[in-house]
Formats: sequence, C-alpha cells, structure tokens
Amino acid sequence: MERMFWIDGSLESAPAIDSWLRTKPEALQQIARRWFERLRQCGDDVRETMHDGCPVACLDKYPYAYVNVFTSHDMRQRLPAATGDQVPRRLCCDSQ
Repeated sequence: MERMFWIDGSLESAPAIDSWLRTKPEALQQIARRWFERLRQCGDDVRETMHDGCPVACLDKYPYAYVNVFTSHDMRQRLPAATGDQVPRRLCCDSQ
C-alpha cells in the first residue's frame, strides 16, 4: 500500500501566505495571488499552509497544489511534439 503525503497544521486561512505574497515583486505577486485565490475557491474543505517556503492548498491535510514566484525562468529542454495517439492519456483533457 502506498503512503500518502500530508501536512499537519493546515488552516482555513493562513496569514503567512498573504505575508509571503507581499514580499514578491508587484507584477509577479498579482499572478501568484490570482492563482492562489482560485485554489482557495475549490471547495469548503480547502485548507492552506506554507511548506518548503511556498503557499500550499490542501484538502484537509493532503496537499493538492502550490504556487511560487520566480523572477526569471529559462526553459532549455523542449518536449518532443506529439499528436493524436502519441499523446499519453494522462496528459489528455478528455475522458475518452
């Protein structure tokens, strides 16, 4: 049986997250805040906490998403192009 990762101490509203957001550059702060607000709206059972320096959204104590802010990002690796049957099922949005 696989063990699930959980984070103790998640709260309905964690003030540390808003404090963390205020330390980020304004433009990036707005993006991170928008996405974390969307995570907060995913249900009444959503909790939040800081973990490894990042705001994390949890269902009860089980994390399901986080946000972070980077001032620069360099993506040098390209994924191979895939179409039709080549796209792995887990990457597809439809349930077919």
